[in-house]
Amino acid sequence: MINRKTALGLLNYAESYLAAAKHLVSEISDQRLALSFGAPIALLTGHGFEILLKSYLRSQGASEIELKNLGHDLVKLLQEARNKGLAITPSDNELAQLDLLNTQFGKPPFYVRYLETGSYIAHDDGIVLNLAIRIDASIRPDIKANYTFE
Repeated sequence: MINRKTALGLLNYAESYLAAAKHLVSEISDQRLALSFGAPIALLTGHGFEILLKSYLRSQGASEIELKNLGHDLVKLLQEARNKGLAITPSDNELAQLDLLNTQFGKPPFYVRYLETGSYIAHDDGIVLNLAIRIDASIRPDIKANYTFE
């Protein structure tokens, strides 16, 4: 059976989502873009972060089914990655921001995917993106070095 979801493939896929989110954050910061809602950036950030962690877990032997069963919960995925040896220790602020994003991305009612009116506490995409950059820098060399074509 051909492995269609390699750790390197997932890592590169995650990089694309995270790069798109970083670009939007930069455009807004430089006042070249205005959005009515931050949900598109949160969706890109959350999905990129999810795939980034799943790429690490895949590199540690997790099967496609195991990755699917882990779902979209970013905090749970980070904990599982750390249990499997991820060498990054997030700061309290990074964990708090990830938890806020997780309430909108990783758990129903999935506010970043489906409009839900009302108030909520917004997370800081920049902080979560910086954590993702640190994780990527930590895992990319080993994932690339251990990649084998199947």
